[in-house]
Amino acid sequence: TTAIEQPGDLKVKYDELVQYTLMLEKDKKKLEVELAESRSAKGTGASDSGSCDKLQVVVVAALGFLLAYLPKLIFEKGA
Repeated sequence: TTAIEQPGDLKVKYDELVQYTLMLEKDKKKLEVELAESRSAKGTGASDSGSCDKLQVVVVAALGFLLAYLPKLIFEKGA
């Protein structure tokens, strides 16, 4: 049992959707501007986002190496 909607109801829903769409487009433009500003302030482009410094890679590799061999060194000296 579906009710037949009046043309006025459809017009109201259409206007609400138009307003919602305009609001979303405005928010999207605002977020794009904020993103561009943060990238320019940071001095990096889109291709640099999410990358690590070489120093970070070296430090993590060194820590991994030490953690892998530390138990072996401790138990050899203790025996």
